[in-house]
Amino acid sequence: MNPPYRQLTREFGGCRVSHSSRCVAIATLCIGVWAGLGGAARGAAPAGELNGHVLTPNGQPVAAAEVTLDGAAHLGTTSDNGGAFDFSGVQPGTYALKIAKLGFDQLERSDVLVFGGARTTIDAVLTPSSVSSLLHQAVR
Repeated sequence: MNPPYRQLTREFGGCRVSHSSRCVAIATLCIGVWAGLGGAARGAAPAGELNGHVLTPNGQPVAAAEVTLDGAAHLGTTSDNGGAFDFSGVQPGTYALKIAKLGFDQLERSDVLVFGGARTTIDAVLTPSSVSSLLHQAVR
């Protein structure tokens, strides 16, 4: 009994390869490339990361500082006890970074670049505000 279609075969490097086998192999290769490239192949840029530390002028960590990132998205976090902060899954682009803590002057940078698939690190120094300095001197 003959099949309703005729299968084409060719010789490639001593191996017989049917037309249908080649189609399956090409389709598998295309799907593998598409899946392997992930979002980049489908138009989505890979996300980046931004991390760093909030420090005083003498290098001491500033805990519980509010850290915000404004740009393609609005993100916020708080520095930990070691002064560290971390943003992951950030879309590439230029962002404004703001760091604030009561008793310190607010730090603002509008030129923070985040690149897809890369980590940007910023160590920021917060200076005590003049009111904080006056209170600190009065306590002595």
